[in-house]
Amino acid sequence: MIKDIGQEIHATPAFYPRFVSGEAEEFGEVIDRKGFEGCVLQVQVGAASGSPTRIGAGLVVYTCATSTGAFAAISGGTGSISGEPASVNNTDTEINLSLLAAERYIKLGITPQFIDGSTPAFPISAVCILGEARAVPV
Repeated sequence: MIKDIGQEIHATPAFYPRFVSGEAEEFGEVIDRKGFEGCVLQVQVGAASGSPTRIGAGLVVYTCATSTGAFAAISGGTGSISGEPASVNNTDTEINLSLLAAERYIKLGITPQFIDGSTPAFPISAVCILGEARAVPV
């Protein structure tokens, strides 16, 4: 039997590729997760510029009942990337998350972290794979 995984998941951008700098939290796309009970957020980091001695990113998944309301952090929806640029450049990490307690909309927050360097920055992006669909095909 041939199984079509595309009927069971939905992939969508969570954070379009861009350079982050400073240390203020930046937010990705608002994702409508209606009909899905789980997700994997896969976050990719590119090569840092500005010669920092360490880089990192704090990752938090937020939820809200409406796409424009006040989002709150989801319990268990955190992750991080951290290290010397040589070990972190061009790497990725995943947040595997149950959405049973989440409201309809989710979004990813990314807080860049730097030690030293001259206006350091790094490119980062993320994709959200929604799964555990209540009904298939999706």
